[in-house]
Amino acid sequence: RKSTIEWQRQRNLNFQSPLTELSLMGEFYIFGYETYEGSSVFSPYLTAGIAAFRFDPRTKFQGNIVRLQPLGTEGQGMAGFGNKYSLINGAITFGAGAKFKLSDRFNVSAEVVGRRAFTDYIDDVSTTYVSYEDMIQPDGNGMLAARLGNRMNEYFGQEEPLDIPTGAQRGGKSVRDYYFISTISVNVMLSDGKSGRSGRGGVKCPTF
Repeated sequence: RKSTIEWQRQRNLNFQSPLTELSLMGEFYIFGYETYEGSSVFSPYLTAGIAAFRFDPRTKFQGNIVRLQPLGTEGQGMAGFGNKYSLINGAITFGAGAKFKLSDRFNVSAEVVGRRAFTDYIDDVSTTYVSYEDMIQPDGNGMLAARLGNRMNEYFGQEEPLDIPTGAQRGGKSVRDYYFISTISVNVMLSDGKSGRSGRGGVKCPTF
């Protein structure tokens, strides 16, 4: 409903999904990062890595929250439509941030990191419609899958489902899903990797 494209509003699909992620990322400091006294308090960085995540798309229907993946809203599980997609998948992470030094041991960081997922089903939408009649056949996925696979009738205020033929475009499978996480964190420096002592700023050159 927030789209400026009319056919997307008419499609009338919506979702919410809890998402749990485990990621491994590295940071590259553009101007370096030092903790000793007199060093810069601002350190921008780039970050990238890999992630594994679990998701579970759901929607609200007639006052109830309904899990979408078990239904097979695009015919998954029916003959000729392939298996249901996995709720566990992976992603490539990429983004940028900056650390703001508070002391030689503490800093605050802010970052925005995007995830390019290896699935197109985080929102349960990827390929094509399955017609209402095909979905409610004895070997189909049932009435609830048919109602949630095609919700255009709700947009137009109609009780009966609209007749959309099997194979009509529902999503865009050529583009995988993305999601973004913005983070503000407080960090504690355990060791600078030089002196072996936490927060001591490393080995300084002697002065004479």
